[in-house]
Amino acid sequence: MTLDRVGFLRPVEQIITTLTSPIEQGAYNLGRNFSDLSAFLKDLNTLKAENNQLRQELQTVREERAKAADLASQLLELEKELAFKSNPENKRFQTVSADVINRDLTGNNQAIQINKGSNDNITKGMPVVDVSGFLVGRVEKVETKRSTILLITDTGMAANVYNKRFGQNGKQITIDKNADGTAVGQWQRGGRITIFRISKDADIKPGDYIFTDGKGATFPADILVGFVTDVVTSDSAPDKEAVLAPSSDIERIQRVQVILGTNETN
Repeated sequence: MTLDRVGFLRPVEQIITTLTSPIEQGAYNLGRNFSDLSAFLKDLNTLKAENNQLRQELQTVREERAKAADLASQLLELEKELAFKSNPENKRFQTVSADVINRDLTGNNQAIQINKGSNDNITKGMPVVDVSGFLVGRVEKVETKRSTILLITDTGMAANVYNKRFGQNGKQITIDKNADGTAVGQWQRGGRITIFRISKDADIKPGDYIFTDGKGATFPADILVGFVTDVVTSDSAPDKEAVLAPSSDIERIQRVQVILGTNETN
């Protein structure tokens, strides 16, 4: 104590202080860092929990939107179907409605499956239209509760057709020489539908609407097939061809109508 009072130990204290000060400061900083790390980890866990909750809420919103969109699509399909059946011109058809439940995943055919079959009086060869009355294809295979529909874009499909032309006001324009031919699916050949055997002097051009002509008893007359996108002519060929886009949304079709028969008296 005496030596400390007279300052004899002050140099020693200064040396010890110089040596221990960094250790004390480091210990203090380490303690503070541990405290900050603990607070950070706590905040991080809180953020993770909030993030997970937000992800769940976002997923819920997405699912609800998907359900709403699906319901809206179904409602639109039903409205179109009602409009089709309410149209006096379509009273000639006896139809059964069905939902699309599967598509051909093999790539060998352009086909869909529906949830109606022989129990609903469906037989092979029956024509199939969508809810708007546009041609979809024909029944290829029938089971008791389901059927396979070969689409009009498949190479195994063909229909006798002819063209109509309409003005901007929706009124039909008279064509001096209508084009008639055979519409054949071209999907497996890189196309959609091609109309073959069109007479060279027939009047057909892009924008014309193509309807079944009723010949051959495969399809009833005047079912809309699609519209012309291109006309191909060649000096070396006796006929010309037309490329056709289907009116029915084949790739996203959800509901169809199978034509069981016609009421010719109505």
